[in-house]
Amino acid sequence: MNNAQRKKLIPKIILVLLCLIAAALFAQHLHRQGKPAALVFCGAIWIVLAYYLCIIIHETGHLVTGLLSGYEFLSFRIGSAAWVKTDNGIERKKLELAGSGGQCIMMPPETDTPENNPFLLYFAGGGLFNLLTALICLPLAACIKNSYAAQPFLITGLISLYLAIFNLVPMNLQLPNDGYNMMMFRRSREQRITLYQNLRVNGLLYRGLTLSEMPETLFTIGDGTGFGDMIHASLLIEQHDFPAAEALLEAAAQSGRLPGYYENECMCEILFCKIMNRASEDEIRSVYGKTLQDFIAGAEKTQISKRRLMYAYYLIFKRNPEAAQKEYHAAQAMKHTYPSAGELKSEYALIEYIRQCGTAETA
Repeated sequence: MNNAQRKKLIPKIILVLLCLIAAALFAQHLHRQGKPAALVFCGAIWIVLAYYLCIIIHETGHLVTGLLSGYEFLSFRIGSAAWVKTDNGIERKKLELAGSGGQCIMMPPETDTPENNPFLLYFAGGGLFNLLTALICLPLAACIKNSYAAQPFLITGLISLYLAIFNLVPMNLQLPNDGYNMMMFRRSREQRITLYQNLRVNGLLYRGLTLSEMPETLFTIGDGTGFGDMIHASLLIEQHDFPAAEALLEAAAQSGRLPGYYENECMCEILFCKIMNRASEDEIRSVYGKTLQDFIAGAEKTQISKRRLMYAYYLIFKRNPEAAQKEYHAAQAMKHTYPSAGELKSEYALIEYIRQCGTAETA
């Protein structure tokens, strides 16, 4: 197991330990009262329910503090279920990100001074709502004498405390948490600008714009972490400038500052560019190793960019039209469930470009 995998396991291990503590306390209450031990099953069910409840509370915190900061609501996701703001109202969509149990996507208002964009309250909101929940639930659990009534408050309080700690204390695991983001953005003007650009780009994608339709000012600065280069490279890929995109992505990957999830995202796009640039088999195989294969296998279920990548892999690199066609149909099946309208439009255009390239090469 490598360091990245060990880091990914840390929060899960601590959450399991907290849940086991809650279950043990519940079992002890039952034993003292002479109740059937089978009722521990009820506590186990509540652990699952409380975990999702606390995620909802966390994302609601981001929603409330985002609105207070002047941000525009775009999407609210729990697990893979996302509720997205569209021209037709709020619609149910589907998306999943490894290492993320939920997400509230909001867009900051347009400004000429992006370095002054308010972000602290928005990023802190989720952890603060979890901390408030823990401060309410844990004292209540201690005061309530009836163990059945106290147990839901105890479990909810412990899970809320866990989420508050692992979101407010700076940590850079598979994904940088809210506390880490706040720490880094406070230190660097360039990173605050990149944050603003990233939030605006993502927001405009949800509104239905492609990258090429957005203002050029959103793609003009790098912050030394690789994020700015990745945003710019995405624009170049949309414009079919694959050599320039590959160069930027290589620089981002070599910076050594991308968290595990974004490093894998970067490597996916490097692989795509190498395929489109007709790199050698050895070059492509050096990128498409076991780690990236596992990442793509998990992400392609809900991310259309991975279907586009594998479509190019099978059609242009492997020269396997049957396997490519399966990826093509899987991408088409996302048409009504994908949350980002602009990304969907851009990805379908890229898939069509790949199809034309593959047809021309086999003609």
